[in-house]
Amino acid sequence: MRIFLFTNKLIVQLFWPLSNTKNLIVDLDPVKYDPYLLPLIECLKYSLLTITLTQLENVSISIPSKAYKTTNYVDDEQRIYFDIHNQSTSISKSCFCNLLGLPHSDNLVNLETISNAAISEMFYQIGYKETLTAISKFKKPNLPPTWNALFTILFKAFSERVTDNVCESKLFMGLMYDLYIGENVDYGSILWAQVIQSTHSTNRHSEISCARLCTVIVHRAIQQLKIPMMSDVLMAPIATLHTTGIIVADPSNFSFIGSTPEAMFRDVSATSKILEGKKWGRGSKKATKKDVAKEGPSEGVKPPSKKQKAHVASTTAPKRRKQPTKRRESPTPSPSQIKDESSKSDSESEIRIEENQPVRTEDQGPVRNNEGKHIHNQPPVYTEVPS
Repeated sequence: MRIFLFTNKLIVQLFWPLSNTKNLIVDLDPVKYDPYLLPLIECLKYSLLTITLTQLENVSISIPSKAYKTTNYVDDEQRIYFDIHNQSTSISKSCFCNLLGLPHSDNLVNLETISNAAISEMFYQIGYKETLTAISKFKKPNLPPTWNALFTILFKAFSERVTDNVCESKLFMGLMYDLYIGENVDYGSILWAQVIQSTHSTNRHSEISCARLCTVIVHRAIQQLKIPMMSDVLMAPIATLHTTGIIVADPSNFSFIGSTPEAMFRDVSATSKILEGKKWGRGSKKATKKDVAKEGPSEGVKPPSKKQKAHVASTTAPKRRKQPTKRRESPTPSPSQIKDESSKSDSESEIRIEENQPVRTEDQGPVRNNEGKHIHNQPPVYTEVPS
């Protein structure tokens, strides 16, 4: 329960608080960021995400709470139903995309069609310092400073909740992958999924997790239903991402840091002062995976390790089924081979005279050793040959 005092009257309003740690407004003024982030902020300013990152509508703080209490999502229609001032209304996915300036068509790339191996390869190219055995094991501190900051901005701006494991889904990896590669990923579906998830995770004991996007939705409903707005009501407070408070990893802990590919600046205007004097960022060239791979990392930068490349290759190569080994059958010996083997065994069974054994001469003379010397006081020695 929240209590507010307006015009000397005690007014009691029940509403759910708005989160100030997620779904934040992003200031895209490059000069407010650290110098190493200027090119990336300029890239975001000219991307399709510009409106989505910065848009906010001023509405009464009680309206989003009332709308969330009555939300009902119908999957077959891809539409969210809710009530405002006891009037029912709804918003479709296509209308939601139009409000945020995002395209929506069947020609866009579905995030689910992007393989985990492709996302892992992108992380290796930008300098991820460990081998990603699984997407769920991604750790943000393993990203170099520039890319760590970009991931933080995307997550803080669009996430409907904050958890320890920021990669329980591929949603934000998909946003970063498209900015880096240029695959025309369906941004609208990614953000629509966040809004739907927010309607399930928000309750009267928690905060409205997707508050900024919610203000955009309810503001459209207010205009559509022509609901008058009171001038003295408390507006919904939405926090802004602190540009100087982005904590990133120490660059000295990384053996290499991937460069920013030309593909990321395909939409940047030719009048951009941030990129003035650079050879890229002037055209409308559409990026491809081949372009990014061709450009490669910056000078003095090591490529991904053999272990990382081997992991990507093992996840993309088709598995081969192991063929059972056939046991070779020994050939049946011929009668001549059997005869030779028997004669060989008989010859080996003969007892030979040892090398230092005294030998009796043919004339039955004195016993001599192998060196021809006489051996005295010893009886004659005979060698018995088995019959």
